[in-house]
Amino acid sequence: MRVVRGIQNFRLHLLASLLTNKPVFIKDIRCDNVDPGVKEHEIKFLELLTLLTQGTIVEISDSGTEVKFTPGVI
Repeated sequence: MRVVRGIQNFRLHLLASLLTNKPVFIKDIRCDNVDPGVKEHEIKFLELLTLLTQGTIVEISDSGTEVKFTPGVI
């Protein structure tokens, strides 16, 4: 599993994970901000990926600062 930090290139990491069929763990998402974690538009992108694929698993921590993305089949 690939581990990356921060929100930079969030969509790129997810798409690369999907194309290579390798899971990715993104942590420390806006952890230093006043409003930490993933934003609504990023959650909508994750939902879109799960609708377009079969078997994709997305786990978001309670704080929203960590996302585990396990890709499914396109």
